[in-house]
Amino acid sequence: MTDLPWVRFIAIRWFKAGRESGPSLGPAMAGIAVGVAALIIIIGVMNGFQMGFIDSVLELDSYHLRIGPSGQAGMAAIDAETYPGIQAILPFIDVRTMAMNDRGKAEALRIKIIPDDAFTRDEALPRMLELQSGSFGDGILIGSEFAHRLNVNVDDLISVLTVQVDPEEGVQAATIAVRVSGVYHSGFYDFDTGLALLPSSSAHGIADGEPWMTGIKLKDRFDDTRMMAKLQTGGVPAAGIESWRSYNRAFFGALRMEKSIMMILVGLIFLVVGVNIFHALRKAVYARFEDIATLKAIGADSGSLRMVFMI
Repeated sequence: MTDLPWVRFIAIRWFKAGRESGPSLGPAMAGIAVGVAALIIIIGVMNGFQMGFIDSVLELDSYHLRIGPSGQAGMAAIDAETYPGIQAILPFIDVRTMAMNDRGKAEALRIKIIPDDAFTRDEALPRMLELQSGSFGDGILIGSEFAHRLNVNVDDLISVLTVQVDPEEGVQAATIAVRVSGVYHSGFYDFDTGLALLPSSSAHGIADGEPWMTGIKLKDRFDDTRMMAKLQTGGVPAAGIESWRSYNRAFFGALRMEKSIMMILVGLIFLVVGVNIFHALRKAVYARFEDIATLKAIGADSGSLRMVFMI
């Protein structure tokens, strides 16, 4: 009585049983399968969105490694050919200011001043920006949400607020008109509403006196610790290097907390599913009590009977 054919036969017969033969396990199994599939789909979609956000943050703003003003002297001898793990090196200046349209409406704006050939140096940059109109050239490249808020488009002029410090006249504020050369859409709301890219040739008067920094993109972002050590060996001071882990600590900490809570919720759901399966099997055993007794009487062993319910 330990051969598998009869075990499969009994299991299939009980699974397809009608009202006269006891309760069917079909609806319970279908419900569990649908619940597990829904959980897998939800977690997969959430992971996809999170990876999109992470790529946007690292590729457009924070980079994998940031070299501050104190480390710029040591960057003179650093290039992608000397360090095979480096994918792109991009110097930039960050300026936080205000921008106005011709009707006087103002919005906060962070302008990242980069070299004119930035799209050639960093091939991932144009791919992540997804230009909707215009191009990166003689003018400022703004996000789609920012353009919508100020109601501006390509070839329109926006006034950028600048602050200058003069030893004799003190602090002076002025506005500089900049032409909109293009509109991009990154998919990351914070960038689309408040981040603009400006070629260095068009940045006269906007970032005078501001220090340059350098963003380094790696082929493997988890190789940041080893690359930081190599840069220090090459002459870049440790105090001037910052990894994406520390620069985006709050952002990635929030994502980690979200993942932890999601795993706890998923664990609780699977615990409930496991308890339901246990009670469903227990109910099925009690419903087949007489059938089990009959099979035991004709020689079925306990292991084979357990296999019937497992199948």
